[in-house]
Amino acid sequence: RTFRYIRPVIQEMSRELRPPASKASIPSLLQSISRLSAASERTESEYMPVSQLGDREAPGPKEAEPDASHDALEGHVFSAFVVILMDDLHALLEAHKDRVRFIHFALTVACVIGCISLQFFLLASIKRWLCASQVEDIRSVYSDYEVIMYQHRTTTDSFGYARGIPGYFEVSNFALIDKQKQERICDIPLSHPKYICCILFVWTLTVYMDMRQTIDELIRVVVQLPQVESMADCFSARGASRCVVGITWQLRAALTACIFIPRLVASFLLLWLGSRWLMATCDLGDVMLNGIALEFILNLKTLVYAAFATQSQKDAVMSTRFPPLYTEQPCLRWAIFVSCFSVSVVVGWVLLYVFQLQGVLTDYRWDVAVACS
Repeated sequence: RTFRYIRPVIQEMSRELRPPASKASIPSLLQSISRLSAASERTESEYMPVSQLGDREAPGPKEAEPDASHDALEGHVFSAFVVILMDDLHALLEAHKDRVRFIHFALTVACVIGCISLQFFLLASIKRWLCASQVEDIRSVYSDYEVIMYQHRTTTDSFGYARGIPGYFEVSNFALIDKQKQERICDIPLSHPKYICCILFVWTLTVYMDMRQTIDELIRVVVQLPQVESMADCFSARGASRCVVGITWQLRAALTACIFIPRLVASFLLLWLGSRWLMATCDLGDVMLNGIALEFILNLKTLVYAAFATQSQKDAVMSTRFPPLYTEQPCLRWAIFVSCFSVSVVVGWVLLYVFQLQGVLTDYRWDVAVACS
């Protein structure tokens, strides 16, 4: 196609160049070159892929661009609830009071309540049926180990389990324990502090990322948005997208109490309960598997959104834009501070929990690794 545009121009140029150059032929030569350039530009813009056009505009009518400083929320069930709630209130207040809107609103509320209830139910189930039994089991295993290794010279901790008295530890007594119990004792996570710290670091990092996303959305939706008198004035159309310009104080309070606070509470409980469950798992392989199993509870909001949200609802989430977290690009010092603060929080929690806060094996003597080695 390119050659079809250029061929007649090349033929005309060859005819112009055939006689000796003269003042009369120079204008026609320049005209031929300009036609060649115009044909090349037209051909390139018509047949080049849009992704390769660079700074050139793609052919077709221009649409009004949305505000570049605004962007959509992350796609999950809670962001969909925020957008759909604003959309339904906006439509209902503009005299579009039909039964379908009320049903749509009720189904969205039921979906969010079900997601939050399922998260808390799974947390309660893990605490009652999984974590409690494993904590009891690992305490019994370590208590029997202390009695044998310290030659029955023991005291009791706050839960009534045996703890050896320093100075009476005998490594050779480890041979008196049968092989199966030896393997279980050597699989106590605290006997491998580097391994359990790495697993807890990855788990804490996952929960911290979710909590940070929740706080960012809380700031963007609740804190930064101006206050409007009615939800009928909450949107400002910009081309194919729409920007949220403000919300009412009633919606601000409802979103904080019903969405963001329960999400933060669930994330913190999941962090604490997950760390306890991993610490009580008396099998190094199961520690890794339990960490993976915990993550699906954290990602339940994304799973429900992907499974139950319709394509129109997903399009509404992507086309509804909120003010950014930062109106200006943060300076390098602030970016370094935020990164260092995040690393300090995650690493600090892991070290603090392993060496101070863990209540799985209270008064742990750090004496298992010596015998197992």
